[in-house]
Amino acid sequence: MSAAVEEILRQVSRLTPKERHSLTLLLPYAVEDHSDEYEEERRRIVLSLRGKYAHLPGSLDEFLARKAEDLELEEYRPYEAS
Repeated sequence: MSAAVEEILRQVSRLTPKERHSLTLLLPYAVEDHSDEYEEERRRIVLSLRGKYAHLPGSLDEFLARKAEDLELEEYRPYEAS
């Protein structure tokens, strides 16, 4: 934890319960919105993981489609006697 965060926690611990309650109500409005930055970071991580795990099988839908193809091939018998 950074020194700044530790100092903030020390200061908060000195507040009265009423002051802490007020702080919890006001804090969400005091924090800047960095959702775009977080979204870009998340996107970068997801893309890097896609590359790292590209060799793994895909989604369940892809698996079921491959399984259906396999079953069709198993059922196909061109020279079956009548």
